[in-house]
Amino acid sequence: MAKDGDIKTNNSTTHHFNGLISSVMVYSRALSAEEIAHERRNKMELDLDNIYKYHSPKPGQAEKYEAIREKAKELAELIDSLCPDSREKSVAFTEIETAVMWANASIARNGIFCMYCGAEIEVTNGAFSGSVITDRDPNFSKPVPGGVMVGKKLGYSCAVCDVARWEKARQDKEGSSI
Repeated sequence: MAKDGDIKTNNSTTHHFNGLISSVMVYSRALSAEEIAHERRNKMELDLDNIYKYHSPKPGQAEKYEAIREKAKELAELIDSLCPDSREKSVAFTEIETAVMWANASIARNGIFCMYCGAEIEVTNGAFSGSVITDRDPNFSKPVPGGVMVGKKLGYSCAVCDVARWEKARQDKEGSSI
């Protein structure tokens, strides 16, 4: 008998999926093996770019880093007071340092920030209020939900800066038509 979360295939075999889908790309046609390989390479390149670039602190991040360090220090002090000096105690301290480092990397690498004002852009169910800013290079296009992104992604713009950019573009257009 099928349970919630079971997937039925044509031959009535039940497959269980017990995991998390982190991203889904919807295309208007089937992709060739070469196109799939290209998409995977692009995804890896984007991840490598993000991992190995400098992430300058954005507004609100320093407070998050400090809160994590403060709690980690409390835990380290507790361990120091309760545990005898030993290799295990030393490893516990190292693991706390490692946890702090990865938590801070998570904050630095995964936030979406406006490239104009630096404000953090809130993401809800994979959607955000704002725009993806590209270099509009016609030689580079990528299918994205709802259409095609033309150009390489440069960053994001929050809704407030979007309104200001569109207003300035409108004024520039009106000014040039006079």
